[in-house]
Amino acid sequence: MYRSLWSLASVGLVAAASFAPSPAQAQGYPPYNQGQYQQYPQGQYQPYNQSAPYVTPTQNRQFSVGIARLAAGTTLPVAPTSDQGALYLNTDKAYPGTLVLADDVYDSNGNIALPAGTEVRGTFRPVRGGQRFFADSAIINGRIYTLRASSRTLKDVKDPRYQGGGKIAGDVAIGAAGGALIGSIFGNAGTGAIAGGVLAPVVGNVTAPQVVVVDPNNPIDLRLEAPLTLRF
Repeated sequence: MYRSLWSLASVGLVAAASFAPSPAQAQGYPPYNQGQYQQYPQGQYQPYNQSAPYVTPTQNRQFSVGIARLAAGTTLPVAPTSDQGALYLNTDKAYPGTLVLADDVYDSNGNIALPAGTEVRGTFRPVRGGQRFFADSAIINGRIYTLRASSRTLKDVKDPRYQGGGKIAGDVAIGAAGGALIGSIFGNAGTGAIAGGVLAPVVGNVTAPQVVVVDPNNPIDLRLEAPLTLRF
């Protein structure tokens, strides 16, 4: 009889233990299910994948990379720096040069792609009627980006630096000589004096060479010939 009672008590203890909550359940954690959940640090539960390594929270963070895209045809206003001053370019020579953006250039999302002051490098090349600037790169935060952009033809003019001193005096003398020649032809000294006075400013600056002037206060527009992608 005692043996029977001891057997019944043992069965009762086993049954009670099977229904008792585990420590994890007592703390509110989901029950452990072999093959589905595996306990990770800090009491977190994640779907268990035997072949996948454990990934810490910082390992799966996605870091954003800034990207700006400019379409072909975008205008880049550039000019010499104030330190450079105006550029005077002969029409028969090529000149490597660096210009800077006069204004911010925005992408299609309204973000600044090229900030004002960005250096744009390229070459001035002679063309019929003047010079054109062909850009090949831009420098942003010390990084060089390749680009293709060019200006319209920059028209040549009489070199404005020949507007004073002995240079213009020589041109006035040419005008006066022309006036004297006209006076001798018409036999009237007064006519020659008047014609010389009129002809002097017309012929004035005749000895000045043709140059292209690039003014810091008058930016020139470059147009992108190909799309440009910038990564920051």
